[in-house]
Amino acid sequence: MNVLDYGCGSGLVTLKIQPLVKSITGMGQFRGMLEVLRSKVERQNLKNVHIRFMDLEQCTEANDAFHLIVVV
Repeated sequence: MNVLDYGCGSGLVTLKIQPLVKSITGMGQFRGMLEVLRSKVERQNLKNVHIRFMDLEQCTEANDAFHLIVVV
Protein backbone atom coordinates (compact mmCIF):
# COMPACT_ATOMS: atom_id res chain seq x y z
CA MET A 1 0.00 0.00 0.00
CA ASN A 2 1.23 3.52 -0.85
CA VAL A 3 0.17 6.10 1.72
CA LEU A 4 0.23 9.90 1.92
CA ASP A 5 0.49 11.52 5.34
CA TYR A 6 -0.86 14.99 4.50
CA GLY A 7 0.31 17.65 6.97
CA CYS A 8 2.86 15.27 8.47
CA GLY A 9 4.67 17.73 10.74
CA SER A 10 7.72 16.04 12.25
CA GLY A 11 6.47 12.61 11.20
CA LEU A 12 5.06 11.05 14.36
CA VAL A 13 2.19 9.39 12.46
CA THR A 14 4.33 8.82 9.36
CA LEU A 15 6.84 6.76 11.32
CA LYS A 16 4.12 4.75 13.11
CA ILE A 17 2.57 3.76 9.77
CA GLN A 18 5.89 3.19 7.95
CA PRO A 19 6.51 -0.44 8.99
CA LEU A 20 3.03 -1.45 7.86
CA VAL A 21 3.10 -0.17 4.26
CA LYS A 22 5.07 -0.45 1.02
CA SER A 23 5.78 3.31 1.01
CA ILE A 24 4.66 6.45 2.77
CA THR A 25 5.05 10.07 1.74
CA GLY A 26 5.08 12.71 4.44
CA MET A 27 3.88 16.01 2.99
CA GLY A 28 3.94 19.25 4.94
CA GLN A 29 4.17 23.00 4.64
CA PHE A 30 6.77 23.72 7.33
CA ARG A 31 10.33 23.14 6.16
CA GLY A 32 11.71 22.99 9.70
CA MET A 33 9.37 20.16 10.64
CA LEU A 34 10.18 18.31 7.42
CA GLU A 35 13.89 18.57 8.27
CA VAL A 36 13.17 16.97 11.66
CA LEU A 37 11.40 14.13 9.83
CA ARG A 38 14.24 13.88 7.31
CA SER A 39 16.80 13.47 10.09
CA LYS A 40 14.70 10.72 11.73
CA VAL A 41 14.38 8.90 8.39
CA GLU A 42 18.12 9.15 7.71
CA ARG A 43 19.05 8.11 11.27
CA GLN A 44 16.83 5.01 10.96
CA ASN A 45 17.90 4.38 7.34
CA LEU A 46 14.28 4.06 6.18
CA LYS A 47 14.01 3.48 2.44
CA ASN A 48 10.21 3.56 2.10
CA VAL A 49 9.64 7.06 3.52
CA HIS A 50 9.51 10.01 1.13
CA ILE A 51 9.28 13.66 2.14
CA ARG A 52 7.61 16.39 0.10
CA PHE A 53 7.19 20.09 0.73
CA MET A 54 3.64 21.35 0.24
CA ASP A 55 3.67 24.93 -1.06
CA LEU A 56 0.16 26.24 -0.41
CA GLU A 57 0.84 29.48 -2.31
CA GLN A 58 1.79 27.51 -5.43
CA CYS A 59 -1.01 24.95 -4.90
CA THR A 60 1.40 22.03 -4.92
CA GLU A 61 -0.47 18.83 -5.67
CA ALA A 62 0.35 15.25 -4.87
CA ASN A 63 0.40 13.85 -8.41
CA ASP A 64 1.23 10.36 -7.22
CA ALA A 65 -1.39 7.67 -6.74
CA PHE A 66 -2.07 6.70 -3.13
CA HIS A 67 -4.16 3.92 -1.68
CA LEU A 68 -4.73 5.87 1.53
CA ILE A 69 -4.42 9.51 2.62
CA VAL A 70 -4.01 10.22 6.33
CA VAL A 71 -4.85 13.63 7.78
CA VAL A 72 -4.45 14.03 11.53
